[in-house]
Amino acid sequence: MRHDPIPSQRESGAFDLKAFAKRTVEQGILAASDDPAEMKFRIMLARQHGHLSDDETRLWITQHGLEAA
Repeated sequence: MRHDPIPSQRESGAFDLKAFAKRTVEQGILAASDDPAEMKFRIMLARQHGHLSDDETRLWITQHGLEAA
């Protein structure tokens, strides 16, 4: 049995892999919100690998009260 292809729901055009990776990394950071030390570690790792800028890193740490973690 043959089926018609499923139409794509997203717009045709370039896929922004960098933005997708950043959103994925941010979700990974938020997944550790129950463990402040792990969350801060993930934020710093994301910064080290270029997913977060210095300003974004500072913002994440202050927004989640991780200065002492």
